Amino acid sequence: MEAASEAAVLPSTGVTRENPVEDMVTTSSATKQAETSMHDNINQVGKPKMLPRMVKVDVNELDLTKPRFAIGNREIMSALSAEDIEERTTELVESSEMTVSIAKELIALLGAYIPNVNARTLLSSGEYEAMALVYPVKNDQAQTVVGGCAYKPHDDANFIELALFCVDIGCQGHGLGRILMERLERRGIEDLNANVIFAYADTKALPFFKRQNFSRIISTDPAIFRRRIVAYNEARIMEKVLKRPVVDNFSPDETFSQEKECADLVRMVSGTSSSEKTILSPPKKKNIGCTSGLANCYCRSGRTRAIERYDPKTMDTLEIYCSAADAARKLGLANCSVTHVTNGFSQNARGHYFR
Repeated sequence: MEAASEAAVLPSTGVTRENPVEDMVTTSSATKQAETSMHDNINQVGKPKMLPRMVKVDVNELDLTKPRFAIGNREIMSALSAEDIEERTTELVESSEMTVSIAKELIALLGAYIPNVNARTLLSSGEYEAMALVYPVKNDQAQTVVGGCAYKPHDDANFIELALFCVDIGCQGHGLGRILMERLERRGIEDLNANVIFAYADTKALPFFKRQNFSRIISTDPAIFRRRIVAYNEARIMEKVLKRPVVDNFSPDETFSQEKECADLVRMVSGTSSSEKTILSPPKKKNIGCTSGLANCYCRSGRTRAIERYDPKTMDTLEIYCSAADAARKLGLANCSVTHVTNGFSQNARGHYFR
């Protein structure tokens, strides 16, 4: 468990570098160290078919239109990362999308690009999940792991700690890191009830994380995460707040019910009983032409609506007006008293009913 905790302190080395030039600028000693670590990981988890991983994948040989994600939860990854992996292929593992071969490729890939963290030890702790980005090879039934990540869901605090993240150098520059990150975000929102993802990023990784809308300004209360993830020297903690999609739960029946409640409320305020057939909803616009006969009638502006004066007992139309001003002028009413009726604020204007 101590080894797993120590590995979790070093997440910044596991970020994607989408600039192949920057990734290739390294000393021969660092390359030799990575190769040594890679072979150590190979000896620990077996010999996957696609190894050694230092031979980069040719992205031109892959069908990038058919991405597939293999996700292993904590229980599955704990089993797949065990030393006796061949003997521990239980029904749980066999029924998972994270197969034994994919798990071996992923662990080898993470070990090759992140040599100072033992991915197998990290995942075998039972606290981390893993996700692999898999693409099929063109004109072949084979498939290969081109990227992946290891992350720790903090269920009690609703956030994800991104520990390891990488994309094969031969496949960088094609947006695969973004695709992998988007799938991780969906996993957090849909399955893990996470509100935020935390990651440590070194100088070279900052541009990538900024492009994925991670921020160095932490909006989450430090008390929520500070004692759960350990700071790493020479790296910056970054945060991405997960945005859940807005679900439109529109229901015509529900909307009708709400409108009826509003109408009942207006009737109650205006003193009209629910049994009366007063129409308080906004009147429909009628194209009837001018009824005032005035050359400068307001209806000619096109900003008015025709209204009707009706009998509240029979609901029959008594007279039609091209505007509220015309009705007010002919009936000797104030303009506002007519509009108050048509807008549902008053029941009538001096005994006249309008709609």
